[in-house]
Amino acid sequence: MSMGVVSVLLFGVIYGYLIFITLGIVVGVLGFETFRKNEYYFYYNKGFTRLKLIKASFAINLIASIPLFLIVLAISILFGNASII
Repeated sequence: MSMGVVSVLLFGVIYGYLIFITLGIVVGVLGFETFRKNEYYFYYNKGFTRLKLIKASFAINLIASIPLFLIVLAISILFGNASII
């Protein structure tokens, strides 16, 4: 979440959203690989592969962030400090 806020502040609403969607997953996977690698065994025993976990987290991230993106975009357009291009 903090990566999304920082990227929106640095790059604007649209590019910040795209960075959050793409690089946020990469950072999350790297963090999980580094700090919680043993939890993969739990998910593997439940029938989830690493690829399924990455796909599911991307889908949840995308679905959850779309309403927030639209709200932030609407607010930034209303106050005139964002461009759509």
